[in-house]
Amino acid sequence: MKKTIKSIGKSIGKLSVVLLSMGLFACGNTEQPQVDLTKLPEDIGQTGDGLLKDNLEAIRRAYNLPAVSAMIIKGNEVLEMDIAGFRDANQLDEITIDDRWHIGSLTKSMTATIAARLVEQGLISFQSTVSEIFPELVGDIKPIYEEVTLAELLSSTSGLRRDLPGSWGNEWKNRADSLIEQRQQWTRKMLNTRPETERGKHLYSNGGYTIAGHMLEKVTGVAWETLVQDELFSPLNMNNTGFGPPNFDQSAAQISGHYYSNGSWHARKPSDGVYVPFVMGPAGTINADLTSLAKYLMAHLSGARGNNNIISANSYQILHEAVDADYAMGWGAFNVEWTSGKVLTHGGSNSFWLAEWLIVPEENFAVMVIFNAAGENVSQAQGKVMGMMIDRYGATL
Repeated sequence: MKKTIKSIGKSIGKLSVVLLSMGLFACGNTEQPQVDLTKLPEDIGQTGDGLLKDNLEAIRRAYNLPAVSAMIIKGNEVLEMDIAGFRDANQLDEITIDDRWHIGSLTKSMTATIAARLVEQGLISFQSTVSEIFPELVGDIKPIYEEVTLAELLSSTSGLRRDLPGSWGNEWKNRADSLIEQRQQWTRKMLNTRPETERGKHLYSNGGYTIAGHMLEKVTGVAWETLVQDELFSPLNMNNTGFGPPNFDQSAAQISGHYYSNGSWHARKPSDGVYVPFVMGPAGTINADLTSLAKYLMAHLSGARGNNNIISANSYQILHEAVDADYAMGWGAFNVEWTSGKVLTHGGSNSFWLAEWLIVPEENFAVMVIFNAAGENVSQAQGKVMGMMIDRYGATL
């Protein structure tokens, strides 16, 4: 066992590169801060030795990044969790363990989990089609999409393109109509775009997830955000959560996402107007503190090992089973050489944050790493921190 776990950290960087394709959108800024690898920790120690914060700080400094957080879970226990850095790189306002982090496309598995709960309640089926849930759209959308199922939307095998054209612009921001009304309009527009690939073939789609979320709204009559609270946050006691950038409402000090320009990091402020439109919530707008995220990871780790909790073990199996191109429902499901079963993983980024989580069911542990910045330096640091967390754990076995 010890040798197996120790081998994971060395290969995790390659897996992190794969995860970059599983974000809201790719990081476009090519300017990056200077890296000084001499600042990396010489001895990473082992889980529980009290040195995690020092190691995170060393890696943060080596890659010249604003802030980082990391945790490792074994079964239903957080073995270690810590943070290093600043909410705003220019204000030098240190982050706290209770601050919330934007998780981007890690939201997708949460949308799929809510869908599974509604399936178990008999409100919808994974095989429910667009035409069944939205009969009013028949004749008003491309016929090829009428038989697309909820399962295909959640596994990104519907044939839909990645995004609705113009979805990141101001058209979908600062609107007076409700989010349900916005998603109704979004759904109609997205289902009138040309297919990007054939049905059954994976093509990562934020637009498809937005439609899936609206299907859940249609069968319940309440907004996706309310469903998240009622069907996920409350049952799991995830008590420090929100939607959009954590600092969006500016009602309390929270972490800012960052972009690098002209030789320094800049905090992305709500007034900049650069954020994922809330209409796209089901694809990636959730933020949460580390304790809340740990509770969610524990539920999926337990479910992947055949246990019931907020949904049945059978529902977890459906969510975690790859459909095409190693993609399941909000999870990448990969065969790797260092464990006998598949690992479950996903990345999330909106170009100002970068998050990654990894579940290893056969070894009964999970890891999560989040940065409040994105870019090539950050992705390299992400692989470094993921590997370090697993190597620290392996040193205890």
